[in-house]
Amino acid sequence: MHWAYVAGYFDGEGHVSLHSCARGYKTRALIWYNTHADSLRVMQAFIGCGAVREGKLRPGRNLVPYTLSVTRKADLLSVIDGMLPYLIVKRDRVLALREYLLAEVGEMSPNFGKMAAVPDAELRRLYFGERLSMAEIGARVGVSYRAVLQA
Repeated sequence: MHWAYVAGYFDGEGHVSLHSCARGYKTRALIWYNTHADSLRVMQAFIGCGAVREGKLRPGRNLVPYTLSVTRKADLLSVIDGMLPYLIVKRDRVLALREYLLAEVGEMSPNFGKMAAVPDAELRRLYFGERLSMAEIGARVGVSYRAVLQA
């Protein structure tokens, strides 16, 4: 694996997420899309961060879509710096994300410590066992539903 491969994959199958949301903040992420989960997992192992998630099979489609997404500031900067020399198609958009991260984004979310203190097993119990929504879990822990979603 090499950064040139990761950048080429991103130019063809990637997305730069940097847009305002209704809650007054900007989403920020690098996202790769594909129906071949193993290729995304190999890239995830190479870049050393991110999460591979399975999407929903859509009507009329035969293959399940997967995504590899990177959202944490330090991880984003690391991946951007690795890919930047090789990017062509999405270079300008990735540079805009990099500039935004350096100028506007703090090092750590204020909810990080609160969510880190909640064990994964407890989150699963609340969500699957008690059937609480992410908003209800967030209210119980004292964070936003988005912090629960990211955890």
